[in-house]
Amino acid sequence: MVENPIPFADSLATRVRTTALLHARYMGLLLAPLQLSADWSFACIPLVESWRDPRNLAGLALYLWLAWCGLSARPVSLVRGVAAMVSDAFGGASGAAAQAQQPEDAVARNGLTPATAAARWRLFVVAGLLVGPYFPASNVLFYVGTFIGERLLYMPSLGYCLLLAHLLGTALPLGYDGSKDAASTAAPARRGAGGRGRLLLLALVVAPLLAFYGARTWLRNEDWRDEERLFVSALAVCPNSAKVQLNSGILMRRHQRFGDALAHFRRAMEIEPGYCEPDYWIGITLMNQGKVEAGVAKLKRALSCKYVAAEAIKALNQVYAMMLSAQPGAPGPLMEWGRILASPAVVRPSEACSTLEDAAVLFSAMPSQSATKKRAKGAAVDAAAMIDACVKTCVEGLSNFTAGVVQPNSLPATTEHLDVMRRTLDAPLLARCVEARADVYKAIARSGVASRAARRAVYRYIKQVQGMPGCRNGAALSFEGHEGEPTLTHQKLLHKYQSLDPEDPWLQWEWGETLLAIDRRGRRAREAALHLEVAAAILGRLHGRIAALEGGGGVEDEEDAALRLRARGGGGAGPPPGSGASLSSAWKIEGLDGGKLGAEAAIVAATGPLQRLLDSLGADDDAEARVGRGSGGGGGRRGGGGGEDDAAQTLRVLRCNTMMRLCHMQLQRVVYMQREGGPGKPAVLTAKAAARRCLAKMQADRSCEAQVAELAKLLGQAEF
Repeated sequence: MVENPIPFADSLATRVRTTALLHARYMGLLLAPLQLSADWSFACIPLVESWRDPRNLAGLALYLWLAWCGLSARPVSLVRGVAAMVSDAFGGASGAAAQAQQPEDAVARNGLTPATAAARWRLFVVAGLLVGPYFPASNVLFYVGTFIGERLLYMPSLGYCLLLAHLLGTALPLGYDGSKDAASTAAPARRGAGGRGRLLLLALVVAPLLAFYGARTWLRNEDWRDEERLFVSALAVCPNSAKVQLNSGILMRRHQRFGDALAHFRRAMEIEPGYCEPDYWIGITLMNQGKVEAGVAKLKRALSCKYVAAEAIKALNQVYAMMLSAQPGAPGPLMEWGRILASPAVVRPSEACSTLEDAAVLFSAMPSQSATKKRAKGAAVDAAAMIDACVKTCVEGLSNFTAGVVQPNSLPATTEHLDVMRRTLDAPLLARCVEARADVYKAIARSGVASRAARRAVYRYIKQVQGMPGCRNGAALSFEGHEGEPTLTHQKLLHKYQSLDPEDPWLQWEWGETLLAIDRRGRRAREAALHLEVAAAILGRLHGRIAALEGGGGVEDEEDAALRLRARGGGGAGPPPGSGASLSSAWKIEGLDGGKLGAEAAIVAATGPLQRLLDSLGADDDAEARVGRGSGGGGGRRGGGGGEDDAAQTLRVLRCNTMMRLCHMQLQRVVYMQREGGPGKPAVLTAKAAARRCLAKMQADRSCEAQVAELAKLLGQAEF
């Protein structure tokens, strides 16, 4: 609409009348280029909406002149002459003989008068150099993307100059009719007074024309000297053009004349209410004036304009980043930014959910900052409501993405953005992951990050993740243009609690699982193995400690008494203040299901991380090949540089050590179960069978001979 309003006119008659006026304006620019503009977009020239509009006469005059040019050239005779020429060209010898018998002049032979010949020459110039080059952009065959473009007159101006020269030659005869005799007889006359008079008359007519066109050329070159002059001149010619008003506002803004800039931007929107680009410029100009709230509102509106949406999203990102840097712990800017990313005008649900979860984490920490318990209780209620709002926005954004809800004319609606994301984003899984973590955030808000309720919420979440492994490695996410490995919200949550309690075995175990899910074959695999081994070691230690407390006996201090009482289900609030016990002390650790962790459950759980690590290492040949490739080792076997061979040896040692620890744990479980329930129970027999299989597998692996000997020494047996 802004570039060319003709196609958007209400009626066909209006489109026809305006097109005729458009052609007349082009001709007027050739005749008298008094009003030139770099932009003629809507509504520089109003549409011709009535037959009574006097501007219709301009189009009528132009079409009458074109009709005269065609009719004066005797088109019927012209067609016959062309046909005769074609017949002569293909008539063979008889045609050539006929031509030889006609010595008359070519014009006389074809029955043409000088006036007709001149008319046909004029028609050739009009059709070939004036109308022809312009016709594709004339809005006759189809509508083009510009209303008036002065650049379209470059070739037609050549035809116009030829026509003007011909007109001057016809109107101011110099006594030359085209023949040699006429030229020879007219020469003395030109030397006389009559010839000098005609030359003077020619000079009096041509000189002003050349001066006029030369002056307009000079002045127009000055307009094009820089962008500011160009649009100042355009504003003088087309003050009702929305695009000219917009560009004028941009120029004012460069000179920090923000008031004048806003006036131009608003005038552009008054001219064309559907013109969306000024929203962006109004928004950033208001921001320059310090009116942040009003500026943000305009920038949000600009997100629905595909022409400025990319710039608007960048500007909003900078605004909220500055807000967050000014108030690092304030969740409001993050929440608002997340809402923008989730909106149908932007449709970036992955980043939206990540941002909204960051806001939810900040909301969950706000009650702990309250001065009194009463205020903390109220803040917890408010925080839970805001966390629910963050999750709701995330889930709604994912639902809209799945349903294909997109703002018309926005950037996602006009690019391949959504098609790319649909191939990489698992929206339902991401929604389930976010909802599962929301319970943790609300538990933190209600009870504090170090509370048992929050810890239990984390355990429930870890148990849920076991059925949704995509939450671990971001398989549900799609971060476009992200360089490197993004830090996922799942990792942030685990890190938060691991920093509070590095001796929590469930967190260590889940961290190892997460690293394996992210990178099973690279450097993260070794880090994962460390966390899994630590988890198994902690659970094994807890097994021994809980077993001792459950069984009683020995000397126990005040802390051990509290641990034993807690392990047996008795009262007590835990270790005394200042005892140095970590959050993962035996009285704190529970199962992932929320139940009490007994000695048998601890030893059974201790085998889980080891078995998971052993499974991740894979078969011998496959694992060695993987590590060899991952080491970048270089080619050779033993003695050839050692890269691949050393990596394979490291992997074999890791596998054998893991197998040794697993077998040891299983044997400890058997010993404990025999002591507690007797050797003949089915559960004991099952545990024995598992231990035997583990030992047999380790003994069958020749690379594990050292570990077999170490385990035998540990158990005090030469062989088993």
